[in-house]
Amino acid sequence: MNAITFNNNIDYRSLPQATFPTRNINRNATQQSPQKNPKREFDYKLIQSQTQNLNTSSHSLSRLRSDTPITIRGQNYRYVGQMNGNQKEGVGSYSTNELEYEGQWFNNVYHGFGKLYQEGKLSYQGQFKNGLKNGAGIEYYDDESYFVGNFERDLKNGIGTLYKKNEKLQGMWQNDKLFEKY
Repeated sequence: MNAITFNNNIDYRSLPQATFPTRNINRNATQQSPQKNPKREFDYKLIQSQTQNLNTSSHSLSRLRSDTPITIRGQNYRYVGQMNGNQKEGVGSYSTNELEYEGQWFNNVYHGFGKLYQEGKLSYQGQFKNGLKNGAGIEYYDDESYFVGNFERDLKNGIGTLYKKNEKLQGMWQNDKLFEKY
């Protein structure tokens, strides 16, 4: 490796400095910084007819795979998230006037971990399968009580605890009913 040697007899500050062109910046003009991931918005109806006519081979649908979030607006809903072809798939949020869902999607339905809000309040957070509560989760009620436990096909099934204001019901649940108390 070659070492750089300095001559102690030269004043390096007196050597000519390179001049760089200056940029003419108008500080009064409003400037917008470019977004890292600009939001893409489009009308779902524009691509729906195209995606329905595609060959269902993975090659043709892969052209429509979106790993960056996109926005789809309908008349009464909005979806922001990932897509695979014309299917909601990956992570996304869906909202209407009555409900909002944030979480994982598969084949256009809630699938995986997610949070469901109804009328602006969190009503459930946990596992979903094929659009239904399925697996471990917490369900919240209007009277400030909540259930922590297992769900199957949208019903309390398995071990769980219902916490009420002055009461705790713990045990085995089947079809939304406590059938064995612990």
